[in-house]
Amino acid sequence: MDALRKLAGEKYDVSVFSLANSLVDLYPDKFAVVQSDGQKALKTFQGSRPVCSEVDPRSLAAGFYKSRPKESEVRTAKLEEKIWFQDGKTGAYVLEESIYDPQIGKVLSLLTVP
Repeated sequence: MDALRKLAGEKYDVSVFSLANSLVDLYPDKFAVVQSDGQKALKTFQGSRPVCSEVDPRSLAAGFYKSRPKESEVRTAKLEEKIWFQDGKTGAYVLEESIYDPQIGKVLSLLTVP
């Protein structure tokens, strides 16, 4: 996510959300992007996997609203697929990389399926 943020701002002059959506366009079986408010998915770019509309309390995205950082922060974790995907399989995992920007007040999550 840090690399995407740098590329988006310094090289392409676009938002991280736009650049992340481009990844989904290129690799729809591998990526999904969700902008959320800690409880609901506000904007979703899901590729070929259906993303849950509710934000699971076990996700990093929800965690940002339990203790809001004062500065922009990125968190990364390997989580069960069921936390983010409606068709998540037992024992399968997804890499969640979420960024919270207090100026925007929303979380952007990039989900990567191995």
